[in-house]
Amino acid sequence: MRPCPFLGQYFNGTPAAYAEFKRVFNISPNVEVRLLLNRDPKNLPLRQGELIFPLMAITEGGIRFPLHQFVRQVLRTLNLNTSQLTMNSYRIIMSVIELRR
Repeated sequence: MRPCPFLGQYFNGTPAAYAEFKRVFNISPNVEVRLLLNRDPKNLPLRQGELIFPLMAITEGGIRFPLHQFVRQVLRTLNLNTSQLTMNSYRIIMSVIELRR
């Protein structure tokens, strides 16, 4: 499965492409970005301390790193994993944060 053409330019497997993605979407340099093609939740190659975010949560939902305290609180309150929220949920959460600001 290949990403959409717009995002495909960032996920061609080269470190320079990932660095450009992080620059365009203002992702902190200490956050690792990689494409996860395996969709079977039993076989996710997660390392200690890793979280999975849907790509659309970053590009369209507005999620930023490090995670805002409100995002963490919502996830904790709802007892959800970061990949269990829909893109619209991220949009709503990030809108509430912006309105509060």
